[in-house]
Amino acid sequence: MLYETRGGMRRLYREGDESHPDRHGKILPKRDDIPEQYRYLLDWYETEYALAGKEGWLNGIFEMIGAGKEIFAGEDPDEYVRRLREGWE
Repeated sequence: MLYETRGGMRRLYREGDESHPDRHGKILPKRDDIPEQYRYLLDWYETEYALAGKEGWLNGIFEMIGAGKEIFAGEDPDEYVRRLREGWE
């Protein structure tokens, strides 16, 4: 249920975190296994914490779509690369 980060710190596990391929343990406790006064924490995990990891996954890459398109505007990409490589040995 906890995931160790590169710095040795621990945080709650999120779907998609690396784990041993033979690991098939539970990620969350069953709602009925915890006292009622703490069940709101499961709701928080499912609606905010776990989703934040999914929404953030690769967003930076997708935000780059179209970046630099002005560089290639009106120019064949292959010609652009050939021009950049002129004079290379």
